[in-house]
Amino acid sequence: RRFALLHQDVLRLISLAPIALFLLPCAAWMPLVLLTAWLSQGSASKSWSATMDSFVQKRVLDLLFGTFCAAVQLFTVRELAMGRRPSPGDALRGGVQWWGRIIVVQLWSWLRVCIGAIFFIIPGIILGIRYLLANHVVVFEGLIGNSALKRSGCYWCGAGW
Repeated sequence: RRFALLHQDVLRLISLAPIALFLLPCAAWMPLVLLTAWLSQGSASKSWSATMDSFVQKRVLDLLFGTFCAAVQLFTVRELAMGRRPSPGDALRGGVQWWGRIIVVQLWSWLRVCIGAIFFIIPGIILGIRYLLANHVVVFEGLIGNSALKRSGCYWCGAGW
């Protein structure tokens, strides 16, 4: 589809469920942004191990909050695609329902991308791109774990990946 049509689709979705698609994720991300800024404060003067601890803390927070926001948004888009208009409470409950499954897929994805990056950087980049749609596969198709990653890779077949 042309970019203008996709842009119209996104605006239509946001207008149908602005709280679930925009306000809830922003409200969840704001404390995370403030917390990560506080964690990295003065990182230039920290030792290498303290900087790595801060990096790990940020990734854990991203894994928890980022996947929850993605789960809420993907659940809301799925419900809208099925012709239902979820309330903010429904969106949160749906996000909680899919949250654990998305975390599992993210961990598997990160592990594979890191292993790919160890073998030069290009394989890690290729795997990262192949697994971009894994969260969507979890919510829209109900697949979990390795099968969601394989299915995400199938969507990129024929696209040069």
